[in-house]
Amino acid sequence: MKKILIVVPGCRTGGVLSSLIALLNSTFVERYDIHLFVMNTYGEQLQSELAKFSIGKNLGTSLLNANVVNSSGIRKLILILFKLILQMPFLGKLFSNCIEISTIRSIEKDSYDCVISFQESASLPFVAKFSNPNKIAWIHCDYSRIFTNKMYEFAVFSKYCKIVTVSEYTRVSFCKLLPSLESRVVVIYNIMDSSAIIQKSKEQMDDDRFSIEKFTIISVGRISAVKQFNLIPSIASSLKTRGLAFKWYILGGKHEIEPYQKLMQAISDYSVENEVICLGNKTNPYPYFKVADLLVSTSSSEACPMIFNEAKILNLPVVTNNFGSAHEFIVEGQDGQICSLTVMADVIDNIIRTQRRFNPHISTDFDEQHILSQIDKLLI
Repeated sequence: MKKILIVVPGCRTGGVLSSLIALLNSTFVERYDIHLFVMNTYGEQLQSELAKFSIGKNLGTSLLNANVVNSSGIRKLILILFKLILQMPFLGKLFSNCIEISTIRSIEKDSYDCVISFQESASLPFVAKFSNPNKIAWIHCDYSRIFTNKMYEFAVFSKYCKIVTVSEYTRVSFCKLLPSLESRVVVIYNIMDSSAIIQKSKEQMDDDRFSIEKFTIISVGRISAVKQFNLIPSIASSLKTRGLAFKWYILGGKHEIEPYQKLMQAISDYSVENEVICLGNKTNPYPYFKVADLLVSTSSSEACPMIFNEAKILNLPVVTNNFGSAHEFIVEGQDGQICSLTVMADVIDNIIRTQRRFNPHISTDFDEQHILSQIDKLLI
């Protein structure tokens, strides 16, 4: 049985973590000896699905990758001081590199057949430093959004023998950036654990602010620039002026300070405090999916929008902005509607007034056994 190490930057909720948990809940773990290294566990508790595969916490990499925004009290003070050290010329970079290299050497005392960076960002350059020649990069975003220096990016990705993208759109986007690596790039969709999602949707909701007395809209995801949640209040205001009765709930924690501030300011500016309600991060959002009337995505870009398939599993229709991968995941008129942000208020208005019904359905492209067979080919 092959021994596989999977590396992820952190353990906070999000689409990438959901896809990893779904993978670890599948028969994938019966095929391979799976080990997991979470780079940042600072002040965090690993979910049970992750903890049983974890090789242990590491304070050094946790401090390197922890976000001050997500810390408080003495932990926040320690982290601020540590970040100040990292900003010191020469010493900071040397210190950071020493922590990473010593961590890698310690991990490599165990012999792995393959090392996987399961997300872009911190784990990508980290895993590139492993001596193991069989490394796989798993890209869960439209990489053109975060692409920096071509020479640097090539130096990192050339260390990987395979590069996985989670949609055809993101494969094409990546290959345009680094065409010389195109032969290494494959598409593998994220696994969906349908039975677990259905089971979790039956659990009790944990927020008294949530009500389904009016037409109920939800938007889900960490509050970050790419989600464009700050545009929701203007759409909600347009619906409100048309006399429509609705509630629009945002399920997601603060990931970036500025987008969160913009969202809260927009809610105030458009006077939709009673219509747009931020419920914060939800470890289990599925009870909300189950009873909502509509899922709305205002994102500027999504690589593999798992929430669309999660919504379809629970028969929740989707209205989404027309970003690159939208048509791969939403069948117009069946699963919901794809539209530009400029007409999103009109689309939602029509759905509410006509009580339009959809018939969400998941494509066979997302069949678990089909995806697992693709992963098997990758790891041969």
